[in-house]
Amino acid sequence: MYRLRMADTKGFAFPFRVTPGDADIALVTGDALRETRVETVLSTRGSSAGEPGELAWDPERGSALEALRNASASEAVADFAALYAERALAYALPDERLRASDVTITDRTIELTVQVARADQPSRTARTVSVTTTFSR
Repeated sequence: MYRLRMADTKGFAFPFRVTPGDADIALVTGDALRETRVETVLSTRGSSAGEPGELAWDPERGSALEALRNASASEAVADFAALYAERALAYALPDERLRASDVTITDRTIELTVQVARADQPSRTARTVSVTTTFSR
């Protein structure tokens, strides 16, 4: 099974798109690549509560955030969102560590903002990347 490595220097942009003008596949590097990979993992439906994940070849990849779609707004739901994000990132991006998460729940959306940093860097020198993902309820 392939795990994404942050050492890779180039990757597809998310959402997948073509660059205007030359009609080539859009590629990203650096922090944009890290943001893309985190967002891809969080927006892919992983397995949860007996339901298989979105990817048949790797059903564990992705997050269980989809399971919270119809949950009522509460502090417990916010805690589960942070936990699901942490588990998904630990599985799919082992080189990254969740630094912080902030969950905002409204009547219609769950907004999850995560900060990730390379796991092998000390806390005070690590560069973090923030990604915000919003799910409609």
